[in-house]
This record gives sequence, C-alpha cells and structure tokens, in this order.
Amino acid sequence: MWLKVSTYESRFDQLNRGQLPRLIRHVQKAWAAGRVRIREAPSRKAEKREREDLASVFVKGTYVSGCNHSKYRPKLYEDLGLWRGTINIQLPAETDGRFLIPNERVPGRDPIDADQDFLIRPCKLKGVVGYQILPIDKVTGDARGHHASKKIEISLKKEIELRPDEVIEVELQGFDEATV
Repeated sequence: MWLKVSTYESRFDQLNRGQLPRLIRHVQKAWAAGRVRIREAPSRKAEKREREDLASVFVKGTYVSGCNHSKYRPKLYEDLGLWRGTINIQLPAETDGRFLIPNERVPGRDPIDADQDFLIRPCKLKGVVGYQILPIDKVTGDARGHHASKKIEISLKKEIELRPDEVIEVELQGFDEATV
C-alpha cells in the first residue's frame, strides 16, 4: 500500500516501528488542513501494461563465481522475494555500459549494508524472473559493484543450475524505447 502526502511518499512495510505514529499524525494534520487528495492507485493491469511498454535488452556472458556476500544480506533477498545468492556474469568488453546500471533504488537493510543501497532492474534468466543488483554508496550514489569491469550480478526468485564458465543470456527489462 502506497501513501503520498504532498511530496512525502513511503511504503508502509518499509517504515520503522517508530515512524508509523509520526506518519499518521502528519496525515491527520494535512487532512484537517485540506491538503490531502485521495486518488485511486493504478490497477495491477495498468502497471503490467506500463511494464510491457518498456523494452528489454539481451546480454550474453559467462557465469563466474562471486565473493559470497549474499550470505550477509538475508533482508535484501527476503524483501525482494528472491532466492538468497547472486549469479555473477562476466560480459564481453564491448557491452554497452548504459545497460549495466539498473534504474530502481532500494535501501540496504542488513548490517553489512549500513553505508550502501542497491540499484535493481527486473530481469529473466533461463525463464526465471529476478533482478539485476548493483550496490551503490548510500550518500554519493556511486556504484560499488563490478560494472566497470563489465560484470553484472543477478538474483532470481528460485535457484537454477549453472556450470562454471557456462555461457548464458540474460534479459534485462524495463528500458525506455529511446535507450535501446
């Protein structure tokens, strides 16, 4: 459930326990002052149509082992509904860098992520949906992943079997037609 009051927007499930009473008081004051407009949220069908209007980019690379940081991020994977772990894919050097930076920011909520958030982008690998994940600095927004060396991290809704050095193709979703 989303709530938007003037420029304040938050997801209820991302609020800390102490923030909810403050948010409720804020909404009550705004309501009393006549500053609250209620509008119907877009339907799931409208959201799906909107996503379908966006383009996908297919990238092919080689599966490589990672650093095993995923074991320290249980909340991130739980919040996104993902199997815990990432698939690291080394892309060819000629891969266009515009496609390596995801477009949606999510907060880092595990102790290891005290100073970083994540950029994510919907993707699909071997028919399984998930997200491309890129850690970023919480303050500056600078990327911390291995995208500069043309390596991307993918996390999926369920575990899949991969062989070391297997060549795989990933569908990165949600690109504006003008970008592709």
